[in-house]
Amino acid sequence: MGLKDKVLLVYCDNEETLERLHASIDPVHEHTLYSKDPKDVMFRVSNQVFSAVIFAHTEDLQDPKGIYGWAKKNKDYADVPWIFLGEDFTGYSEATKDSPLKKLPLPEKWKTKELFAALDELFPHTGKAKAKFDPATVNPIIAACTKSLVNKSKIKLNRETPFIIEDGKPAKFGGDVSIRLLVETDQFKSSILLSFKNEFALELNKAIKGNEKTSIDTEVTTTLKSLGIDVFNRIEEGLNSLNIESKNTGIQIHEKLGLDQRHDLFGIQLCVPFQSEKGPLSIECVVAPRSNAK
Repeated sequence: MGLKDKVLLVYCDNEETLERLHASIDPVHEHTLYSKDPKDVMFRVSNQVFSAVIFAHTEDLQDPKGIYGWAKKNKDYADVPWIFLGEDFTGYSEATKDSPLKKLPLPEKWKTKELFAALDELFPHTGKAKAKFDPATVNPIIAACTKSLVNKSKIKLNRETPFIIEDGKPAKFGGDVSIRLLVETDQFKSSILLSFKNEFALELNKAIKGNEKTSIDTEVTTTLKSLGIDVFNRIEEGLNSLNIESKNTGIQIHEKLGLDQRHDLFGIQLCVPFQSEKGPLSIECVVAPRSNAK
């Protein structure tokens, strides 16, 4: 994308959608203002011309007092493009069909890659290409996950061929239970997912706690969270060797995590699959370089 110093305005009144937009945009673009309050948005557009507006608000688009009605009549916004998330807004077609404003509607169940494709269309990249993210940075992350899994479970893992998950598509293996870690550095944000069968989780709990379990309960989830902490400590050590400081911004345990819910970050996606006597497992690592990374 050719966003560079473009300033985006996100106008959204749905908390879940707003959270998704934060997770999608923030890792790769730092000049974004978010608001869900109509008065706040009107104040801001009246005092600043944004490069683009991402609209995900239930406001009636035909309301002349609304932000869209105001922008249609304001010459400063004549060339400002709009991205509409969802076409279920009141009066969407009628309100926008004759509008001179540039607009790119996205489906209600939009995906991160569709949002960035729209931004790419509006702001195509020009000039010298930015240096690519160094994939070697992922090595200590994968190594930390593997060592922690082997050392804590005492189960032999047979590593299969790693692959890049293309076009933001999820890996095919979802697993019964997953540990998700969110790691942040000054160069990138990363979403790391360790997924495996229930049998592996129960064996892991037995190795750590010494207790036989037949199903995932609070003890097992606590054990999995402690594994996540161990993984992060190893990641931190590995990244420190590359002079990269990191911080843990979240460890979550999920059962039956949907394939479309696995990562909120948009970036390079690596999957390392394994086989074990307790079933298949995988390590997924999504790395989203920061827009100001050197």
